[in-house]
Amino acid sequence: MRFSELVLHIVAIIVVVTMALAFVWIKNEQIRLGYIYSKRFSNYRELKELNEKLQLEWEYLTDYVRLEKIAKREFNLRKPTRNEIIHYLKNRK
Repeated sequence: MRFSELVLHIVAIIVVVTMALAFVWIKNEQIRLGYIYSKRFSNYRELKELNEKLQLEWEYLTDYVRLEKIAKREFNLRKPTRNEIIHYLKNRK
């Protein structure tokens, strides 16, 4: 075998090994990124569910009717009479 043929074979082997390593690395990255995506998507779903629960809780806690009942029952508050209402005009001259 001549030197040029030996160099050609070595270059071909290096190219094939490099391509095989690149293929294995790409597949490994694909699997790794799949796991990361799966974890993040799971976390996204949990956060979305928590957000929906918190929105419902916020709506319940800030419900006008509920707050009015609490104000009457716990603090003995009542609606003001007409004479007790003070109107403030922002652009008053």
